[in-house]
Amino acid sequence: GRLCLPVAEFAGPYVIIVIVCAAMLALISAVDFTPVAMPQPVVAPEDAAKVERKPLVELVTTPHFYVSAISTAVTYASMASLMAATPARMLNLGYDLTVGADVVQYHVAAMYAPCIFTGDVIKAAGAPLVILLGYSVMIVAAVVYSLGNVFGVYVAAMVLLGIGWNFAFLGSTALLAQGFAGPDAQRVQGMNDTIALGLLSVGITTASIVLEDVSWEALLWIHLSLMVLGMCAVSSYVLPQTARRHGCCGGSRANSSAGASSSRA
Repeated sequence: GRLCLPVAEFAGPYVIIVIVCAAMLALISAVDFTPVAMPQPVVAPEDAAKVERKPLVELVTTPHFYVSAISTAVTYASMASLMAATPARMLNLGYDLTVGADVVQYHVAAMYAPCIFTGDVIKAAGAPLVILLGYSVMIVAAVVYSLGNVFGVYVAAMVLLGIGWNFAFLGSTALLAQGFAGPDAQRVQGMNDTIALGLLSVGITTASIVLEDVSWEALLWIHLSLMVLGMCAVSSYVLPQTARRHGCCGGSRANSSAGASSSRA
C-alpha cells in the first residue's frame, strides 16, 4: 500500500488510516451514550469521609502518584522512541522495509506475551521490584543494540525492549492502583494515562529527529538516561519504605528482647 498513490511513497497508508479513523468516529457517533441512572449506595456517616473526593493537587503530589506517573511516562516514551526509530535505522542501513516490519512484530508480541504471568510476578515480588526489573531488561536491550547491525541483534533488542516495557508498565499501573480507591482511583488513572500517552507522542516524534539530525547512538543514550531517571524515582519510593520496615522490625525485636530480659529478672 505504500506505493498505491503517486503523490508520495507512504501517502496510501496515511489515507487508509484516515478512512479507518473516520469509520470509527461514525460508528461511535451512532452509539447512544446516555448515562444510565444507577441507585446510589447508602453510606454511613462515619464512612462518608472515605468516599469523599480529594483535591486533585493533593492526589498528584502523593508519592504513589508521582512515582507511578514518572515510571509510566518514562517507560512509554523510551519504548516508543526506539520502536519508531528501529525500522528507520534498519532502512538507512539498507534493509528492506518489510524486514523492519517483521522486527516490530516480534517487539509487539514481546510486549504482551508476558501478561500471562506478569500479574503473578507482581503479587510475589511487589510492584516496585517488577518496575526495576523492567528497567533492567530495557537497559540490556540498549546494550544489545550496540552489538552490531545484523538482523538478529535488532530482533533480540526489540524483544527485550518489549518484555522490559511489559514489566515496567504493568508494575507502574499496579503501584498506582495500590495507593488509591473509590472515585480518586479513576481520577488519578485518567491523569496518569494522559501523561503517559502525551509523552508517548513526544517520544515517537522526537525519535526521528534525533536519528536524522544527531545519531543513533545519541538516541540510545537518551534511552539509558530515561531508564536511570525511572530507576531513581522508584528507588526514592522503595528505600524509605524499606528503612521504615526494618526500623519497625528492629524496634519490635528490641522490645521483645527487653520484655524477655525483664521476665527472667
